Amino acid sequence: MSESSTGYYGYPQYTLVGGSPRGAQSGKNFLSTCPLTRLLVIAISVITIGGAGYLIWPAEPGIDVRRIKMDGISIQYDDSDKRSVLPAIHLDVNLKLDLLITNRNFFGANYDKVVAHIKYRGDELGQVESTGGKIPARSTVSAVAALDLQGKELFQHVPELLVDVANRELPLDVVAVFFGAVEVLFFDKYEEVTVSCEMLIDPKDKVVLSQHCNLV
Repeated sequence: MSESSTGYYGYPQYTLVGGSPRGAQSGKNFLSTCPLTRLLVIAISVITIGGAGYLIWPAEPGIDVRRIKMDGISIQYDDSDKRSVLPAIHLDVNLKLDLLITNRNFFGANYDKVVAHIKYRGDELGQVESTGGKIPARSTVSAVAALDLQGKELFQHVPELLVDVANRELPLDVVAVFFGAVEVLFFDKYEEVTVSCEMLIDPKDKVVLSQHCNLV
């Protein structure tokens, strides 16, 4: 045996020729030469991440005014103050809001309260709070907010109010605000959702002539 064929300790010496193993090389060439496969892998990754985000990241609860019932409305005039050309006007309003609160998440939600405001031409007449509760995952619950406003004196918009009463078309705005939290794993995500309703009331027959609601 020649000297060049043995190592330092007398064992045969071999030289590895040929680069990377066959299996690894073929896998690398497959991914690099197949754009469709790469696109498929990317698409699956995006769908997986997006689906996980949809399940974990909460959406805000939905609130819908199912019905507004006018139980009573009356207007009293007081012209005893001779110093004023226009009479003092006192308004009594009694109405009830039936609300639907929807939890679209895969987690439960708690709501502290729903506050309903009633306004006439931008001026708030009063507000009422409904009690809170729990909304299970992927479900809808109902809540009732009853507003009983007695003897509210109106200082502004008196001329407009006289015209509205004469025309039997009294515009009122009802704004309902949801305060609550969605339970997400180890933390709560607090939400505040507002829905506004524009109503037209007939003060003589005490009926709702029209109603349009939308999220704010």
